[in-house]
Amino acid sequence: MKATAVVVVVLSMLLAGIATAQTSTPSSQTAGVLYDDFNRVLIDPQKWVPGSACFTGNSQEMECVRMIQAGQLLLAHRNFGQRDSDAGSQFGGAFINFVNPGAITSITADIVVKDIEELPCAANPQSGGAVHIDATFFNAGSGNASDDVGAQFGLSRIASDPKGQIFVWAQIFQGFNFFGFVPIGDVTVGETVTVTLSWDKANHQFIASASQGVGHTKQITLPYTFSDTTPATNPAKDFAAINFPSNCTHNATWVETAASVDNVLVAH
Repeated sequence: MKATAVVVVVLSMLLAGIATAQTSTPSSQTAGVLYDDFNRVLIDPQKWVPGSACFTGNSQEMECVRMIQAGQLLLAHRNFGQRDSDAGSQFGGAFINFVNPGAITSITADIVVKDIEELPCAANPQSGGAVHIDATFFNAGSGNASDDVGAQFGLSRIASDPKGQIFVWAQIFQGFNFFGFVPIGDVTVGETVTVTLSWDKANHQFIASASQGVGHTKQITLPYTFSDTTPATNPAKDFAAINFPSNCTHNATWVETAASVDNVLVAH
């Protein structure tokens, strides 16, 4: 399965079919106000949390970029697998987090996956890269951060995917448990995709959509059964370019992901 190969956390998915997919026009919940169009030289610290853009689980990375380039936010990252094993992979990425995320109920943005490349391992071919929107919306009731619930929107690929193809999907998470995975479709490297991730509290579901021009929108719903009346303990929301290079004893492995983000809208 594609997502299992790309995202380590997907190994813990409960593909229980609690989410349903449908094709439709965007719901009214995808509307929002402009948050940032990146039409300035430097990233605005009143909108985005200052701090390190980069993370790797094994401290082995090379390139890491978070900057405004040609009126768009550029996120790019490359990290490496371990050389002492042919099992598992290493997590790494470049991130940008929203300031004051707790009130945000919907995020829309134009995303272009510029590149996802990898040097894979024949003995451990599970690596890949992805571009994410990660959004925590509420707590299931305990108040513990491990009970925070949200949704993840992903655009990903692995080396075995057709050249230039990006796989689009969404899923729910509770703490570090990921489930309710739903495929949305495929897009092309270099193509602008308008994506939306929303919390529809009234109907106890998340909504994810991807649009490619007028009349080409795929929207899915991610229903849940949690209590959703408790605010999230850590209501973080971010954009991320992430990688999962395989551990490999035969050769050095790496994954590099680069994407641009523009025209960010939010709703409260």
